[in-house]
Amino acid sequence: MEHLTRDQIDRYASRRAGVDEILSIAGHLDVCDDCRDRAAALIDDGTAGRSHTRKLVPAPPIVEPPRPSKLNVTAIVIAAIAIVAIAVALIIWVR
Repeated sequence: MEHLTRDQIDRYASRRAGVDEILSIAGHLDVCDDCRDRAAALIDDGTAGRSHTRKLVPAPPIVEPPRPSKLNVTAIVIAAIAIVAIAVALIIWVR
């Protein structure tokens, strides 16, 4: 596969090329990592913290922690009420 020239990349980036040439260059950039990296380096000098030679890896999906079921919450509330009731009964009985 023949690589793009700097002039072709410049015309593509500045949109000075004709429609057919832009589509042809875009198709080439889709399959050629070297030319895509060179085009990215010409368009962006890399000072924004992005590397032009590293392939992007999709971020892992965000997984929300499971919510407690209503049954669990109800059981905890009933247990807390029972503990308080027992504590009050013991305080009254000890007096």
